[in-house]
Amino acid sequence: MVGVVLEPVDTWFFSDGAPSVDSGAAHSEVGGVFPPSPRSVVGALRAGLASAHGWRGGPWPPEICRVLGDGYQEESLGSLRFDGPYLVRGDTPLYPAPAHLVTIANSERLALLAPEPKGAAGAVWSDLGSMRLPVLAGGKCARPLPEPAWLTGDDLLTVLRGKAIPSHALVPQSALWRDEARVGIRRDNTRRAVEAGALYLTRHVRLDPAVGLYVHVAGLPTDWEVSLDGLVTQLGGEARMAACRRRTWATVGPPLEEILEYRRLVLVALTPWDVDVNGYLRDRVIPELPGVSVVSACLPRSQRIGGWAEIGQGHDKTLVTRSVLAPGSVFFVDVIDPSRFREAVTVAGGQLRVGRFTSWGFGVVGLGTWPEEA
Repeated sequence: MVGVVLEPVDTWFFSDGAPSVDSGAAHSEVGGVFPPSPRSVVGALRAGLASAHGWRGGPWPPEICRVLGDGYQEESLGSLRFDGPYLVRGDTPLYPAPAHLVTIANSERLALLAPEPKGAAGAVWSDLGSMRLPVLAGGKCARPLPEPAWLTGDDLLTVLRGKAIPSHALVPQSALWRDEARVGIRRDNTRRAVEAGALYLTRHVRLDPAVGLYVHVAGLPTDWEVSLDGLVTQLGGEARMAACRRRTWATVGPPLEEILEYRRLVLVALTPWDVDVNGYLRDRVIPELPGVSVVSACLPRSQRIGGWAEIGQGHDKTLVTRSVLAPGSVFFVDVIDPSRFREAVTVAGGQLRVGRFTSWGFGVVGLGTWPEEA
């Protein structure tokens, strides 16, 4: 794989899938999704690479399709494979704080949630059956992190090994970017004039200096990889630009053999997961990971992603908006068939992926152990 960092030329805009109201007395604000979905970043990189190799609009010629695939279906990437996007600040990749990392009530200390022990009175009966809800050891009360936060690779590794980190290790969202409200007006390009009353509100993100997005790309010919360095391409809505440079970091996570020694594991979403979460919790199985049984989960609010296809077979076509699990989502699992689980992990080379559109960058799994106190 080759790594590429995308840095904003100005602000970026990524829609949250909500409709834009451009008339009447009330206006709804659109945007505010960051980091963007893998589909947005993959589309930008493919379009930029196609332009660098002679594409000037319309359908891609066969020689470009052979490298970049065509369209926006799950199998439309050909031999390409993506991992990300992740945040990066300077030379440090950042990962979403797992949802089971919380603050102890009436304290600044951080701790990790884990499911109630088997047979505990705290297990509840629900539409999903008897569920062992995540709690803090010792009956302590928990509260969420004060704001969305990010971890360095070393701190994420500590959490994946079942240990809490000090609160000062958190990188708060406010230290990485801020939202900017914008007011726009729709244009009629045939008349080269604006349309009366057609105002709309958007919410852009302005990244702090040295903050960008990081993606791994696999399957590019060597001469195409070179094109990534210095590439400038549109990313997101309103024709906002991103400048690219090559840079590679190692995948984060405990060594594979270390993980395979444990029988109680956590699966942390490092990128959005396009999965049937109700099936995971109701049936207690993860199809891509045979040999494990789902015990419980910590799930932030789902993300809504959509988009507009501007290249390939899906040219000028609205992409269906759907819900995906947000990065930082956590599943607790028991390994009930170690040999089958070991085989699945070994085949994946330690970089597990679940759900749909995994070649696009969705479904990347951080594999770790339950908290030490659990």
